[in-house]
Amino acid sequence: MTRPVILDDTDSRIQYAGDWVLSTRNPILGAEEFGSIYEGTTHGLMGRPGGLTVTFEGKSVTVLGSFTATSVELGSDIICSVDDSTVHYNSHPSTGNNQVLCTSEELEDGEHVLLVQFTKSSGTDTAQFWFDRLQYLPHNSGTVPDGTRQLVLPNDPGLVFSSGWEEASTGFSGMERRTNVNGSKLTFAFQGTSVAWIGSIQPGTSVNSSLAYSIDGANPTLVLLGPLASNLTQFNQTIFSIPVLLPAKHTLDVIYSGSVDTVSLSLDYLYISSPHSAKIGEVEMREGAIGGVLGLLVLLLSGFIIFNWRRWRAIAPRQRSSILGQDTKPEDVISPFTQITSTLALSRERKPALSAANPSSDTETPPAGSVQTREQGQSCEGVGPSSKSRRVRKAVRFGSESTAQRIEHEAESEERRENSAIMPSLSVALSKPSSSRIQS
Repeated sequence: MTRPVILDDTDSRIQYAGDWVLSTRNPILGAEEFGSIYEGTTHGLMGRPGGLTVTFEGKSVTVLGSFTATSVELGSDIICSVDDSTVHYNSHPSTGNNQVLCTSEELEDGEHVLLVQFTKSSGTDTAQFWFDRLQYLPHNSGTVPDGTRQLVLPNDPGLVFSSGWEEASTGFSGMERRTNVNGSKLTFAFQGTSVAWIGSIQPGTSVNSSLAYSIDGANPTLVLLGPLASNLTQFNQTIFSIPVLLPAKHTLDVIYSGSVDTVSLSLDYLYISSPHSAKIGEVEMREGAIGGVLGLLVLLLSGFIIFNWRRWRAIAPRQRSSILGQDTKPEDVISPFTQITSTLALSRERKPALSAANPSSDTETPPAGSVQTREQGQSCEGVGPSSKSRRVRKAVRFGSESTAQRIEHEAESEERRENSAIMPSLSVALSKPSSSRIQS
């Protein structure tokens, strides 16, 4: 079922010609029984000829506004036309807001142009008619423009009434629903970004009643329905509104609390805002397509994150440190057994083995009186880099780099201590006369 679409007087698709004035005040004071102006704005033509035009796609259109005088002749002072189709004027306009000016007959599919002309000058600076809004019924394949509202009438199949509701011929729609049965409920599932309940309030009782509404199962909100101060029925009254909703599917639940002795609850129509441009009858398909695309994007992003996380874990810690820009010292980079081996070799070249008997010969047996390094428990070569190299290589093989460096440092310290102990003995031996070295 298609729903009427509403265009406010400030909609950019409406083109004005003449001395129009935008007003944010109610042009009809003392006539609140017909409700307030739509969205708080209205356009008036200040007593001089002019007009407005709008292009739309629909099969019928209705013009609404406020009459400040009933002496205007509809069809001569104010003329409505839609292409070449016949329009029907309000035969009994009342002074007040939310009055119908004219309605078209059923139109063919396609684009149509509405033209409203004001041909008579009133001779005053007061507008006789204030244009408030228009509503049109789209074709089944029509488009709902962004930011527009749709009108949900009481015969809409999306409205589910419990027992206790009665039909009435009053109200703006002419098909109002009313209840004064405690616990009467209405449920409405819809897609939109806002919703408003419009009804009428009947006089004749001085006892409050209430309703509770909730959206999507949230905590209910209580609304008091107070008695009227006058004996006139007030039409087009906003009972409650939810101005901001996520652009998704929603469910509205309303429960009435009252009795035949309290103020009754009526529904004349609902306003819902369209979430986006959508073909009539294709809203759910469009929403499903958008959801599918979003789901695919989330899946691809998740796969990308997992792939890079596994790749990151596979990188060696030092490579991760380099990638993150942390400082890496040259001596921290180890090629197994290469840099350490070369260091030991240089150490062996710097510190050759010492012989007290003959420094130039490693094979000569020293005389009996010579000072031997074995008095310290080992030869000079035994304290050299070979033992240190074995310990360092073992640390590199089974430990970390820092452990290998520590062991190498301890070995070098131990070597210096042993050499320090050897040197005094060598000094004593070298200080004796040379004849002691050639004894037979």
